[in-house]
Amino acid sequence: MFMKKSWILFFWLLSMNALAAQNLGATQQMQEAIGAYRNEEYDRAIALYEGILSTGQHSAALYYNLGNAWYKSGVPGKAILNYERALLLDPSDRQARENLDFVSGQIQPELEVLTPFFLRVWWEKLLIIFSAGTWTFIGLSLLWVSATGWSLWLLGRSRQRKKQGFAAGLAGLMLCILPLVLGFGRIKLEASNPYAIIMEEGSLLRVAPDEDSQDLLSLKEGWKVLCLDQFDQWHKIRLSNGEEGWVSSASLEKI
Repeated sequence: MFMKKSWILFFWLLSMNALAAQNLGATQQMQEAIGAYRNEEYDRAIALYEGILSTGQHSAALYYNLGNAWYKSGVPGKAILNYERALLLDPSDRQARENLDFVSGQIQPELEVLTPFFLRVWWEKLLIIFSAGTWTFIGLSLLWVSATGWSLWLLGRSRQRKKQGFAAGLAGLMLCILPLVLGFGRIKLEASNPYAIIMEEGSLLRVAPDEDSQDLLSLKEGWKVLCLDQFDQWHKIRLSNGEEGWVSSASLEKI
């Protein structure tokens, strides 16, 4: 039994050391990338940042810095993509939001933006206020308030206490639903974001997923589109003006 526990402890320590070494390596790479960016070696900075991402480590700061490097390299599509990814991880990142708005503003949409249904706008804005963890914490806290209130209602000795407990239990139960649903929605959004960024200037929006089908529109690098469906090497997308069509999967990258 002790020998078995010793082996478990040995492998646990080994894995912790490997993880610590990986984090140290990523930190050193991050510092090198920041130095390369300051020296205007943008291609090297991009390679270093993407090297960190390839190890499975992600953070809003990492995507923000990568977006800056891509912008300085003259690739607005990649810059927008990484600012979007930074905001997906940290919606409160003011610098990422400002840079995203700045770069997006340099791309002329040439489209009449379709005004979405107000409830959808309200929901999407509410969804990105907090992270999934924060929304879940709020929901569980309200659920705890509800449980405390019901306990007070059941065990309270005075009528006044019972009334207060009932009110708190009912209010907590009703209020916890929205944050929990938002937390679930946020998790789903982070796991499978339906939006993508057009990566190739002049990519063609087509009627059908076929090279010989009719062209609808020439797309601009950096446009944000909603992915509706996928067939073979094609994605069906919706533009900001509501127009739908098919584009080659190689022409876009999912957020």
